[in-house]
Amino acid sequence: MHVYLLGEHSSHVLSGRLYCAIVPFLNGQHTMEDIHDLLSEVVSDDVIDHVIDRLGRLGYLAEAADGMSSGVEAFWSELGFDPCHVGRAFDRAKFL
Repeated sequence: MHVYLLGEHSSHVLSGRLYCAIVPFLNGQHTMEDIHDLLSEVVSDDVIDHVIDRLGRLGYLAEAADGMSSGVEAFWSELGFDPCHVGRAFDRAKFL
């Protein structure tokens, strides 16, 4: 069982059932509480937290930008910009 993380400049393969169980819920639509509840019969909270922490340390997770579609987030991320910072800059910008 594998999860494939594909990007413009790099790709990664995560092997194991834990990644397969947890990664689909890391889409910005679920809170940590939601993920714990959804997987409570399969994976302990401590293991979920450990896997998510590891993914974050490896740089595979990004904070969801409020009001920005996932495609736009991916665009800015692939260009090397933090979508949250870009979103805040656009909110503050004055356009003619």
